[in-house]
Amino acid sequence: MLRKYIDIKLLKYLVIFYTIITVLLIFVQVYWKSVGALDNIGVPFVNYIYYNLILKWFSVLIFMVFISCLTKIMFEKNLDSRLIIAVHFLMSFAIQIFVFFTSITIISVTSNRNFLEFLPVFKREYMQYLGENVMIYFSMLGIIYVYYYLIRIKTIEQQKVKLETQLVHSKLNMLKAQLNPHFVFNTLNSISSLIDIDKEKSQDMITDFGDLFRDILDLGNKNLISLKQELDMLKKYIDIISIRFSDHLSFEEVIDNELEEALVPVMLLQPIIENSIKHGYSYNSTELSVILRIFKDSQYLHIEVQNDGQPLQQPFNDTIVTGMGIKNIEDRLKTLYKDNFSFKVENIKDNQGVKTSIMIPFGV
Repeated sequence: MLRKYIDIKLLKYLVIFYTIITVLLIFVQVYWKSVGALDNIGVPFVNYIYYNLILKWFSVLIFMVFISCLTKIMFEKNLDSRLIIAVHFLMSFAIQIFVFFTSITIISVTSNRNFLEFLPVFKREYMQYLGENVMIYFSMLGIIYVYYYLIRIKTIEQQKVKLETQLVHSKLNMLKAQLNPHFVFNTLNSISSLIDIDKEKSQDMITDFGDLFRDILDLGNKNLISLKQELDMLKKYIDIISIRFSDHLSFEEVIDNELEEALVPVMLLQPIIENSIKHGYSYNSTELSVILRIFKDSQYLHIEVQNDGQPLQQPFNDTIVTGMGIKNIEDRLKTLYKDNFSFKVENIKDNQGVKTSIMIPFGV
């Protein structure tokens, strides 16, 4: 039953600690022997060291296996602190009695002498080193409690991280669930506006939309995907939107090839491009050029979407409040990266269009 409570790593710490104590005590005894303080002990000095310290070392460590198991049981059951202190005080005396009688028994058996001959000597030493041995016991007990408290703290931290991760995933899944209907509605709206104009193109758009939405559903609960996967989905969206705007929309990509495996949030680019096209065509603009640039520096991945359409007519913060896709992007970036990201939409100087800039930690 006690086997499940035995911690080998903890026992190693106890062995190391008590071995150091024993070695120090041996040096002390050697010193007293050198100054003649142990000349009248009645047994050879080597035997005295063996019986008084080496044998004690084995006995104490055997007993501490039991103590470490008992401590773990009391620790896990969260017993009353007064009861725990009382138990350990009793154990601190019990361990000395255990060592005391174990030593006498082994010595009397190995030397073929009467058990009672050694009783006065060991009784005297028991009382002489009582305080010292109690302190050693509680020092070892301190190691045991520190060890179990560190394990508990580590477990709590791991549970905290796990809960935080679960909360992040839950929030991201909620935001993705919010984004998908928004995307579907806008795309179906585009298809609806095209049906009366060009039935064949609207059918092609429906096919492309089905392929794209299938890709989105296949991602499942993933929150980060490779840039290559994100760009593949974006291409299908651009194919859909290009049918609607025909030759009036120009789209260009400037992307470093080595960034294909960089990790980005799912459906990050599509809402940005959609927002750039939607607002770029405002105020009866008939031609629009959109450029997507992706590059990196030493730590961050930079994503820029620039159009040559109409400038923003209201501050970016107001745009976030009113724009579902843009607000969704900001919420997801905050959830994933805390404060370690940058997201802004700003007018380009001299009314040359609008630029959306995102900076996120670079990772693969």
